[in-house]
Amino acid sequence: SSEFSERLEESVPRYLYRALLKTAKLLSVFLILCHWLACFLAAADPDSIDSYLGFGDVAVGSGESKARRYLAALYWSMTTVTTVGYGDLLPHTDGGRAYAMLAMIVGGSFYGYIVGCITSTVTSMDVETQTFDDNMEMLEVWLAHHEKIPLVLRRRIRRHFKGRWNAKTTVDDSRIIQGLSCELRSEVALFVLHENVHTNPMFRNLHSGALATLVDVLKRAAANKKETVVRQHEPGFAMFVIVDGHAKITDGDLWIPPGSKSIQPPKTDHDPVLRAGDSFGEEIIFDFEQDYQYTIVAETALSMYEIPEDDFKQRFKNLPELQRLLVSNFESSRTAHYSS
Repeated sequence: SSEFSERLEESVPRYLYRALLKTAKLLSVFLILCHWLACFLAAADPDSIDSYLGFGDVAVGSGESKARRYLAALYWSMTTVTTVGYGDLLPHTDGGRAYAMLAMIVGGSFYGYIVGCITSTVTSMDVETQTFDDNMEMLEVWLAHHEKIPLVLRRRIRRHFKGRWNAKTTVDDSRIIQGLSCELRSEVALFVLHENVHTNPMFRNLHSGALATLVDVLKRAAANKKETVVRQHEPGFAMFVIVDGHAKITDGDLWIPPGSKSIQPPKTDHDPVLRAGDSFGEEIIFDFEQDYQYTIVAETALSMYEIPEDDFKQRFKNLPELQRLLVSNFESSRTAHYSS
């Protein structure tokens, strides 16, 4: 049964698997409850069953088989629990009527429980949408509290978080990766890491264990069209890798290694453009600079991965050799870019 359950869970979406499992449990409880209500009816008021089967004649109905008597009692219990209550099988004694009232209370309560469970199952089937709606409601409460924020700025804030939360899954990759064993982390990292991050020049020649450490610090980020991602002379806080969309450098230029200062950036008629796979902010996480030396503006809607400076330093502080490899890859790639 465990193997069958695993196969079922793998063959259908998780939300559908949970819905099927909950439905099966509810149906089982429903059938068990109806069974016992039918049995207690036969004990509390057998004449009601005999009268129903005998079309009003108790003597005729009492000669029916146990199977037919059970089926009649089960029919009554199901109509009671589902609140249908046809009224064609009626109690004949005070004990039977008292039991019928108790069955109505139990059946009505269980029916309400079933409705609540079904509602909960339907509303929780799309976890991503539910999480997004909860976050947007929280944002609306925050905006309502700060009434002085102008309407134009409110709209920009909403657009920003809509893009950010739509691009983000309910569960961060790092949360899952951290819960795995070392062996599993190394194997899974190869498949979890986005291709544009994996192929970034800075992360060349990294072994699978280092990639797993990298997944720990990656965070999804997004920017709307024409939105400023980082601004020149503002304190640096993270490195970014673009995975979808493109941006341009409107002020300043990307960081150049000190030994390459004599190399002039390529001259073009347009502002330098950063596309999917490009990155910026590496000099911040390596402490080469404290402030951004450029302004990056999204030309289209941007989907990015962010590596916060503090998280990077915390995770890589005990890995000096890996840090040296990352720095070497970064400096060589940036030098090659400007010398080409």
